[in-house]
Amino acid sequence: MKTIMKFLFISFLMVSGLQVLAAEHRITTQGWVFTPEVLTISVGDKVTWVNDDDTIHTVIFQDPKIQGNDKIKPEKEFSVVFNTPGEFPYQCRQHKGNGMIGKIIVKEIATKK
Repeated sequence: MKTIMKFLFISFLMVSGLQVLAAEHRITTQGWVFTPEVLTISVGDKVTWVNDDDTIHTVIFQDPKIQGNDKIKPEKEFSVVFNTPGEFPYQCRQHKGNGMIGKIIVKEIATKK
């Protein structure tokens, strides 16, 4: 019984610790611009795009493994949790020609030794 309780306690601490490390970030769309245009985050972080414009925007990633959104209506939002390190460029399909592009840079979480 002590072994099971110990295991459950350690598991709880590990899960709680991961939740504390994950952060949430916001990117706004206004004036046909993503702000910030480039965002650096850690693995496990969540990014939410908020449409503060009066038109529909999209978030389409160059990496087809990342599910984008092809219809974010005004005053709506869309979120992605990034679990893999790397650089992930994206664009608004309709407004790319106007410079509506962005990039998420995902870094490994530094561990203490």
